[in-house]
Amino acid sequence: MTDELEFDKFESKTYKVYTGCGNIYITVCREDGQIVKTILHRKSNCRCDLTFFDALNRQTSFMTNRELEQTIEDLQGNDLPKEGHYCHNYNISVKGRIKSGELGAYSCADAIAKCLKLEVLND
Repeated sequence: MTDELEFDKFESKTYKVYTGCGNIYITVCREDGQIVKTILHRKSNCRCDLTFFDALNRQTSFMTNRELEQTIEDLQGNDLPKEGHYCHNYNISVKGRIKSGELGAYSCADAIAKCLKLEVLND
């Protein structure tokens, strides 16, 4: 019961991000103004293996305890294979949505980076 009360003290904001598999939802949790955790919400059309998705979720929460700018740089993707990374499900519809101003990402890791970047900008 105490654990539930501890979790309730987090401030959080959830972002909807369009990826090659469709929308994923990323919640960024803060405690005393510091980002302490991210939570990825998986939808049924996500094609990644559940263990990979869970590992990315856990790793990102661990990484937010490091320097945030470095975490963002490590996770950031792009559509140029020589300079970054992108999901094999990344496609023209994602690129179109990004160009039209929607929150879209090259991969789930890039989606997390974009949400963290938005949180840093809002500080």
